Amino acid sequence: MEEREKTLEQQGQPPLAPEAAQPAVEPENPAEAIQSMVHTDEERREEAKEEQAARRRRRTTILGTVVAVFALVGFVTVAGWLIGGIGDLISGRDPAEGLRTYLQPVVMLDPGTFDSLDEADETFIKQASIWSAIYTYGQTDKYEYTTMNELIVPSTDVDMACAALFGEDRVFEHTSFTTLDNYYHYDTDLKSYLVPVSGMGDPYQCEIGGIETLEDGTLAVTVNYLTPTPFWIDDPSALEAREPDKQRIYKLQETERGYQLMAIEVTGDSKAYS
Repeated sequence: MEEREKTLEQQGQPPLAPEAAQPAVEPENPAEAIQSMVHTDEERREEAKEEQAARRRRRTTILGTVVAVFALVGFVTVAGWLIGGIGDLISGRDPAEGLRTYLQPVVMLDPGTFDSLDEADETFIKQASIWSAIYTYGQTDKYEYTTMNELIVPSTDVDMACAALFGEDRVFEHTSFTTLDNYYHYDTDLKSYLVPVSGMGDPYQCEIGGIETLEDGTLAVTVNYLTPTPFWIDDPSALEAREPDKQRIYKLQETERGYQLMAIEVTGDSKAYS
């Protein structure tokens, strides 16, 4: 080292200074360090919350999509079954029984006659669609009741029943309406009809008197309107043959999914029962 310094002195360069010691790093303020750590932890917690919320939103979106898809599939499946049900019933072993089930919600209302659906009263179409929905599902305990003993029937079920009875092109606006006997309130929040079921008179029972296929393929179904079976009769078959109170001809047109009601007429012999 001394020889190197002498060499540098001879060359006119200053000798090397001793290496400067590295300045000591002053310790941070403990309070500031703690505050910095707390701030970092808070940021981490916020980031974790945001990540959890994002994951929750993704799961909700996925779940909502799945539910919507299944709801749509269920609606289409039920609609197809309901609209095509009359075709299956008529083509079965006992077409008269299938037609009786199909037409009972209409017969019970004792509607006026009409030669085409354009002449049919819209109130009748609404009411028949509502009761068809109830009858089609077979039991009223599927629906809930209000505190006023009103049956809550979803408008979607009514739409499907209307399509099965009067055709898929037949639609109507969902609103409240009044009949001679009752008031049907449409609840816009529930998107359902509140159907009064107490205090109703005994409706006519439908009996199929005959089925005829006309030249144009239309079915002319003779429908007998029977007074209800007395409640004390356990076995209706034990009753003697009853004469109908009235008789109507129901005309049904074949469609891709079955049949639809086209007209209700009073013709020929049926006038004797009018």
